[in-house]
Order: sequence, then structure tokens, then C-alpha cells
Amino acid sequence: MIIPMLFSVVYLLACFWVAAKAKHRKVGSQRAFHIAVLLTPLVALIVVLSSAKKLETHLQFFRCKRCGYEYSEKHASCPACAKEGLKIYVNESIKPEVVLR
Repeated sequence: MIIPMLFSVVYLLACFWVAAKAKHRKVGSQRAFHIAVLLTPLVALIVVLSSAKKLETHLQFFRCKRCGYEYSEKHASCPACAKEGLKIYVNESIKPEVVLR
């Protein structure tokens, strides 16, 4: 009785591990988990490793405290305020990070 339960737990843990490895792959975590459960985690691992990596772009947005202008490239001073002849230094981001997939 304990052996089948232990096998089931280890099997599901292996399925979740393969799904976690597929997070940054094109096959995706959910599809990899379903393949691992229906076939075997070894087959799913082969599918995950043969899948291409996702292309991700990390963006960081900045906002000027004076004019409220938002931009994604880091500048020494606000570009909108620089056109008016002012140097407003912006060092903080408004969002920690945005990932585009």
C-alpha cells in the first residue's frame, strides 16, 4: 500500500519538476506537465529540452516627478524637461520590471 502511494508522489513531483523547467521554453509549463503525466516525465523532459527558448524583453519604465513624462530608456535627466531647458534628474523606476513575451 505504501509503495504505490510513494511511487505516485515521486511521479507527480517529477512531473512538476519538468513543468518548472519548461517555464522559459516555447512548449510551456502546462503542456509539459500534461505530457509528463500522460506519457512519462522522461519523454516530457526530452520535449522540453528540444523546445526553443522564449524570447523575452525586459523593460523598465521611468517617470519624471516634475512633468509626469514616462519613458523606457534610462536618461541622466528627463527628456521632456530638457527641451524646456531644465535638468530634472530621474533615478527611480515606476515599475520594477515588465517582461514582454
